[in-house]
Amino acid sequence: MTDLIHLQAQMADADKKDYAKVIKEFEQYCNPKQNVLYERFRFYNRSKELGETFEHYIQELKSLIKSYKDEMLKDRIIFGCSDKHLQEKLLNLKNIELKEVIDTCRNYEITKKQVKVIQNDKVDIPVNAVKAERLK
Repeated sequence: MTDLIHLQAQMADADKKDYAKVIKEFEQYCNPKQNVLYERFRFYNRSKELGETFEHYIQELKSLIKSYKDEMLKDRIIFGCSDKHLQEKLLNLKNIELKEVIDTCRNYEITKKQVKVIQNDKVDIPVNAVKAERLK
């Protein structure tokens, strides 16, 4: 409460009577500016963790950038990719848009799971051989 009194004391007398200016000062007091450098630091240091789904990773990145451009999100997805084969594939695509990056990553993750299932289905069936001695 004392902070609000302090805030009011700092305002010019003419501004104290202007409702819009009082509200603006109050909002600035309650919602301080974000430290953009710190927010970018958090964003650029967020990599996809092993075992984390792409969907979870993309949601986390989106929550970190809030008002930043798609370019930053696209860069972070590519630079933070833990699968080097996928990262190389994305880097080889020229002028790729964010939607293409997201679609490629989703498809890659799905395909990788499907290939794993297919490979697990190809289990060799063991053949038991009986060695018989020949009668003379």
